[in-house]
Amino acid sequence: MAEIIKLLIIVFCVYFSIRAVVFLAKRAIMLVKIYSLKKECNAKISLHRCPFSPFVCRGEKPDITVEILDTVYAIRLYSGIAPTRFVHFVDGEYSVVYKRLRAMVMPSRSSTRIAKGIALTYSSGGHVNIMGKMTDEVDGKKCQRVLLFSPAPHEVSYVTEEKTTIRLAFTGDTLYGYKVFTPSTLVTYIDREKRRIEDEKKNNYWC
Repeated sequence: MAEIIKLLIIVFCVYFSIRAVVFLAKRAIMLVKIYSLKKECNAKISLHRCPFSPFVCRGEKPDITVEILDTVYAIRLYSGIAPTRFVHFVDGEYSVVYKRLRAMVMPSRSSTRIAKGIALTYSSGGHVNIMGKMTDEVDGKKCQRVLLFSPAPHEVSYVTEEKTTIRLAFTGDTLYGYKVFTPSTLVTYIDREKRRIEDEKKNNYWC
């Protein structure tokens, strides 16, 4: 019995160690991508909180700010834990990360109406996150609030502000005042926005 308990402890330790290493690696890659904007877009980047914390920030300050031209991107980090997890937002403050499991129910031999098994989907392992309201005022400049998923989950859903529908959120969508991104899509979006603003200024100059 003691050997079984010891083996279980070792298995759990290895499992959580692997999860921790994957999480830290994802956040490190995220930082590399964000800091690439410093060279490519001459961005001013500030860390206001340890980016390797797995918990969602509840304060008014963002986790990271990226300042480019006249825009400040106020970034709040959100861990989707793994590509096998799902995230659902009840409102702008409460959300849950959970697993969605499938079970196959086979019909009895006496049943003639059901020819195949029935796949049942159910949720488990829910973890509730509470986000505080983040300020959108940064030195009088235009502020874009960003919800950055790292690691990214399999799917993000949310209840609409009218409380009538549940929708899926995709990168670039707006969710309770936040634009939703993964690290790669955020860098692409910011770079594209910078080029757009510069082109508009050039066109206005020559008009």
